[in-house]
Amino acid sequence: MSIRIAAVGLGHAHIYNQVETLLKAGAELVWLYSDEPERTPEFLARYPYVKQAQTLDEILEDPTIHMIVSAVAPYERAPLGIRVMQHGKDYSVAKPAFVSLAQLEQVKSVQAEIGRAHEI
Repeated sequence: MSIRIAAVGLGHAHIYNQVETLLKAGAELVWLYSDEPERTPEFLARYPYVKQAQTLDEILEDPTIHMIVSAVAPYERAPLGIRVMQHGKDYSVAKPAFVSLAQLEQVKSVQAEIGRAHEI
């Protein structure tokens, strides 16, 4: 079984490094979601087979997705990661993952709540 992934947020070119690294490791890219439609044509040109989600929830609710990779704006990274973890999925994000100590504490709290160890 391969790891099924989704790309969420194309705000930074690191999304391509993240996706390519996982694809080379055998992952399967399934979904794309971005609230910046002007950035999607380049991504879809590279990965024309990927399904484009209309909402983030469409991906979060897909039980076949194991991991979400993201390059959203820095202030959005921790809140997105929290939502992803609360849906039982793993999360990989371009750095920095947090922009404040408060965000770090929120992430630690969710990790304790869901009982899964994630690298910080």
